[in-house]
Amino acid sequence: MDNKIIQAFKNQLSVEKVLQGLLIDYEIKNEEAFFLCPFHHEDTASFSINLEKGIFNCFGCGEKGGDIVHFIMKYKTLGFVQSLELLSELTGVALPKDVEEIDKNELVQRKLIHMRQNFIADPIQQDYTDVYKFIIDNSSLGEAVAYLQSRGIPDAPWVAKTLGIRLLDKYDA
Repeated sequence: MDNKIIQAFKNQLSVEKVLQGLLIDYEIKNEEAFFLCPFHHEDTASFSINLEKGIFNCFGCGEKGGDIVHFIMKYKTLGFVQSLELLSELTGVALPKDVEEIDKNELVQRKLIHMRQNFIADPIQQDYTDVYKFIIDNSSLGEAVAYLQSRGIPDAPWVAKTLGIRLLDKYDA
C-alpha cells in the first residue's frame, strides 16, 4: 500500500476526536492536549499530545513518539493495522481500501527483521555478508523455475537465475 494513502488517512484524523473516543479527560494549552500519562501513575498531568501533528511526550516518564497512530499502538498495545482500524472507529474516517495489504506487508517486514537478527547472531552464517544472498543460496531454484514455466514465462531458468527468484518452502528455517 502506498504511504501517500496512509498519510492522507492520517491527515483526516482529529486528535481531539481520538481523545474523546478514548474517554481521556484532557485540557488544551497552546495547541497541545495535556492529560495524565497513560504509561505511568501520576497525580498531575504531564503528558502532552500535539493536536495538529499527534506528536506526544510525557514530561514525567519520558515516553514520547511519532504521530497519533504510534500513540494508539503504544496506548492500546496494538499493531499498525489494528491501530488504523481503531482510529477509523473513533473518528469516523474511512479506512483505506487496501488495509489488508498493509497487514501482510507488516508481517513480512517483522519476519525479515527477525531473520536478519538471527542471521547476524549465528556465527555459522556470518560468512554471508548479506542475509538476502544467504536466502538465495539456500533456496530452491528448481521449483521457482517450474513455477515460472507454469506461468508461461519464456526462458524461465535464465529469468530465475538472473533475477534471483527462488521458492522459499521453509521460510522460518
